[in-house]
Amino acid sequence: MTEKKRQTRHGHMARVSKLALGDHALPVRFMYKTIPEHSNDTGWRLFTGYETPEFLNEFSNLEPFPLEPMCEADLTLEALLDSNAGTCLLYTSDAADE
Repeated sequence: MTEKKRQTRHGHMARVSKLALGDHALPVRFMYKTIPEHSNDTGWRLFTGYETPEFLNEFSNLEPFPLEPMCEADLTLEALLDSNAGTCLLYTSDAADE
């Protein structure tokens, strides 16, 4: 990842759905940027789009996870990290599968 200073990426961590992590991870299809909660938080929240309301009600299903491996797995994510808080992005195709 680039080393340039970004207004909305002070930290290196995001909250990522457990469905987007691990050996059988689904691609990120929805992400939004909020105000960071602490110095290591980027404010990014990443989801697959398959999370149910019940799944999302369990706070532990959103893991604090470094953005770098997420960007390595999906090269399209890096270009989006400069977006400001309030940004919501929805993927309509599986960029990670292309």
